[in-house]
Amino acid sequence: MGLFAATMPLVMIATACAAPKFDPREGPPDIAGEWYLTFESDFEKPLDAIPDDGFALESYDQIVPNSDNAKWEFRQGPNKEAYAVEENVFVGGLDDGADSVLILRTSQDQDPEGGYSNPMRTGYVRTRNYRNTGPDDEMRFSQRYGYFEARMILDTAPGQWGAFWLMPHRSTWCADSSGRDGTEIDIVEGYPRTPGSNKNRNKSVNFAIHYDGYRAFHKKQVQSFPEGRQRQTFSHFDASNFHTYGLLWTPDKYVWYIDGQPVYEINNPDQISQVAKYIKLSTEVASWSGQIDPDLLPADTVIDWVRVWQTDRLAEGNPYIFEAEDPALERAPGVNAQRLTAGTWCRGVFVKSNSTGRLKVSVPDPVRTREIGIRVSNPEDADSELKLFANGKHLKTWAKIDLDQIFVLKHAFKGKVAEEIEIEWTGGIAIDQIYLVPSEPVFH
Repeated sequence: MGLFAATMPLVMIATACAAPKFDPREGPPDIAGEWYLTFESDFEKPLDAIPDDGFALESYDQIVPNSDNAKWEFRQGPNKEAYAVEENVFVGGLDDGADSVLILRTSQDQDPEGGYSNPMRTGYVRTRNYRNTGPDDEMRFSQRYGYFEARMILDTAPGQWGAFWLMPHRSTWCADSSGRDGTEIDIVEGYPRTPGSNKNRNKSVNFAIHYDGYRAFHKKQVQSFPEGRQRQTFSHFDASNFHTYGLLWTPDKYVWYIDGQPVYEINNPDQISQVAKYIKLSTEVASWSGQIDPDLLPADTVIDWVRVWQTDRLAEGNPYIFEAEDPALERAPGVNAQRLTAGTWCRGVFVKSNSTGRLKVSVPDPVRTREIGIRVSNPEDADSELKLFANGKHLKTWAKIDLDQIFVLKHAFKGKVAEEIEIEWTGGIAIDQIYLVPSEPVFH
């Protein structure tokens, strides 16, 4: 059973008290720069103001669907192998009288209505707003880089899971063999260790990234926790207790945290996203997580609070990514910034030339460089050629760039200092960005 009775969403939660062998800590990790809070949602309400059946969405000022001031928007509709419904998202109180929480429920409707025959129901909120059209004003909140954390209880009953995750604006999903643009970042997912089995319920969670879309070019990296030696250090881990799950995201790496302890890291530059993302909190249902056991429903994911932190240095962005439409880049005559949509895998602003083009980048803070990358596409499918220069020296020529998609041209620079980058091309090539991968991490 879930944390609440199946017949009605009672609001008192009894939590377990097993003590971990580590010292829980909240807040961002110690890295260069001073952290400041950019987003906070604590779902606080006086307990004497909470009705017996909890708060419906329209009664709670942080998740009002039609309010511009709301921090969250509710999603209703098909959600993997279930249907997200308003009734499965509500605010309730803890049994110790100290707090109120957001509850996202997975349940089974014995008499489905609304034209959707699947009986499974889930809860889902996000900081995105579908009522607007632009990539910026669609977001109630989004951020690039920083520290994202939430205090949660996860029920890992087979067939369903709760999740705290980040998603980019849809126009940044690019199939370019890297995660530098659109990447789904799963800060935590409450998967069972053995899908389809209740044997190890609540004893593990997952971290993951997904990029290059979800179809033919889809790539992912998934890690279970605890694994290996972590099973000794975190032997008392139980997802049905409150834990603080966090993600440190810099231009160089992702680091996952549980209760203030770093537990997993990805530092491959091709897998680190460089675009802003919004927040999702949800429960999900899918057969790859096992067979639903009706006796274990409802299953509740409980969120005490969500916080996001930032530093001035991270907020300034990555100084070694140069967007091609930036007016500061020197351009040859006839090279104009345009927005291309048709014929490309990714919508965005590119620089295009139908004959000969040239761009020059002066690196503001020269650094020892491991790799130089150029994101390009060829929307006209024309015969073409691109030349790369660094510090006035020709490095490489790519010929016959005839793929009708976004992709990345790379050249190893072997730790030399890059002060100036220049590219020349012919044909209908569109240039998205030029970037450097420093030999050493820039953000610590």
